[in-house]
Amino acid sequence: MQPASISPVKKTCWLISFARALTPDHGLGGRTSSPRKGRVVSENLDPGSDERSAKDHAAAACETRASGRGRLPRPSGKSVRQDQEQESMMRKRTLLLMTLFAPLLWRGETAQAHGPLFSPAPETIFKGGTELTLGTGIEDGTRTTNYAVSLEATYGITANWEVGIEIPHTWRSRTGEENVNGIGNLVVQTKYQFWKRDLSGAQYKSSALIKINMPTSSKSQRMSPDGNSTDITLGLVAGYESRRWYWFASGVYRINGRYTQGRARGDRQFLSLVGGIRPFLTAYRKPDTVLMLELNWERTSRDRGNFTQLTEAQGWRLFLSPVVWWTYRQFAIRAGIQVPVAQHLREKALAVDYRARIEAVYHF
Repeated sequence: MQPASISPVKKTCWLISFARALTPDHGLGGRTSSPRKGRVVSENLDPGSDERSAKDHAAAACETRASGRGRLPRPSGKSVRQDQEQESMMRKRTLLLMTLFAPLLWRGETAQAHGPLFSPAPETIFKGGTELTLGTGIEDGTRTTNYAVSLEATYGITANWEVGIEIPHTWRSRTGEENVNGIGNLVVQTKYQFWKRDLSGAQYKSSALIKINMPTSSKSQRMSPDGNSTDITLGLVAGYESRRWYWFASGVYRINGRYTQGRARGDRQFLSLVGGIRPFLTAYRKPDTVLMLELNWERTSRDRGNFTQLTEAQGWRLFLSPVVWWTYRQFAIRAGIQVPVAQHLREKALAVDYRARIEAVYHF
């Protein structure tokens, strides 16, 4: 016995009715919640009374319309208004969600921003953001070895203006002298990004910074060669950042104040050039690595005041400093080492063999 043939129109209508049953406006039980023009309206499908399933019922109605033998009932004006109100509400909710989550997405991208380790960067944290940095470092020289641990907090007042505070703890060991350790001078700093140019996948930035060293060190630190004075640091920094390449340039001048004993240490000047590369382009949610190479020059002037002797560290140094960044979302670790390539000091015994530093950074 041959099976009864099914018309192509009916097959098509079955597929349409099944697809509509899976939409949010239709339950699998064959009931519509918001009828619209062009949809099959079936409030109470009873397969037992009509000896047909809900699928056959909808397909038959669709076939009747396709053949021109009948028309489907039009939805009432009230139903149309309800549908329009629901669509308007959905659009408003979508816009609200985009407005709420867009700043979060933008904040996440700031974790991709990288900068030098031994010199300043032009980047500022986003408005309302906080960045915490825990760092430790060592400076090993011919006669002196210095260790330091510091905690730094930075807050974004605006997208271009940030303020920060740093609290260091240092240990100093010098041949022939008593070792000293204690809380170092409190550092208050601010940075303002006064220029930015956006390109396709890249940015140019320039910033100005001010740092103030407060005379808050402990008594043992007050007797150290660095003294306990109010020092002011002024600087300008510019940079370029893209997905692949980085470069930075900075100039900093530090005005050292007078010691508690009345001695004024010589001022210091710093110049830096930095280049960097991201060897592997990765997405934000993947671990990221950036390599940088810094060229750092620093100079110390002679003392000021009623002292005829020159500063022992008077002179200049030039360092080559490789740096590596490892970043994962809002967390980063950066580490580097400064290797002197040239030094010209009045007291050669104060020459530096190397400097090293590692920092853990988290922002939220």
